[in-house]
Amino acid sequence: MIRLCELTGLSQADLTEITSFVMGIHIAGVFAGNVFFWAAKEAFRLCEKLTDLFFDRLFKYIRKRWHR
Repeated sequence: MIRLCELTGLSQADLTEITSFVMGIHIAGVFAGNVFFWAAKEAFRLCEKLTDLFFDRLFKYIRKRWHR
């Protein structure tokens, strides 16, 4: 770390802040990715339920028309 401070001219506190900022951005990105994946999963589940409901009603309609 001292060698890095000498090369960049930054203090150890500055390098710690930069490292913390980068790690914070990474953690925020992981959180946002998890939220996006959860939302996509819920949207897919909703589409699945709506499709299932649509086909159930369609088959009931076909059965009614078939038995007339």
